[in-house]
Amino acid sequence: MAQAYYIFRSGRLRRKQNTLYLEPPDPLEPPDPEQDPEDSSPSPPDEPDAPTPDGATRKIIPVEDVSELYLFGEVSLHTT
Repeated sequence: MAQAYYIFRSGRLRRKQNTLYLEPPDPLEPPDPEQDPEDSSPSPPDEPDAPTPDGATRKIIPVEDVSELYLFGEVSLHTT
């Protein structure tokens, strides 16, 4: 059954096939406004909740479970 998701943290929301990945922002790399994020972004790995170097984890949300997304942080969106 689809449900509403409330996202209160900042990061990058990516879609790969029928899965959404919410990844924490990279603290060492400031965003480059002239660079297209779709060109340099590697595909997210398929293992669930892989830890990042700062200890934060990536959240995985199946698209079939989403009825609404409410984003309250600084979230960049990426689709392919």
